[in-house]
Amino acid sequence: MNSTPPVLTAAKPPSRTFLIVTTIIFAMVGLLAVPGSFVSLFAFDAPGSEKNPFLVGAVLCVWSLPVICPLSIVGAWVLHARQKCKAARYVALLPLCSILGFVLMWACALMF
Repeated sequence: MNSTPPVLTAAKPPSRTFLIVTTIIFAMVGLLAVPGSFVSLFAFDAPGSEKNPFLVGAVLCVWSLPVICPLSIVGAWVLHARQKCKAARYVALLPLCSILGFVLMWACALMF
């Protein structure tokens, strides 16, 4: 009875798959945010709108998105290459902070 133990193949770590998905998503979001950052200047057309801090915050969030997306993609892959997978996941999700900030600032700008 010559039984050999089954050979276990190394599965892809879940963090790598997560990074691939977030890279694709935030690369597209970053590219689509560029025209949105130019259009966001029209938010200040109404008189006195430049004095609304929530509106200024929302526009700053829109402007930061095309910058944060590529930085988070590169940073996440660098951290992943250095075997810091948990930190890479957090860095990959940084554009969500800008998106959430925009939603909160815009909602406050509409309410106040």
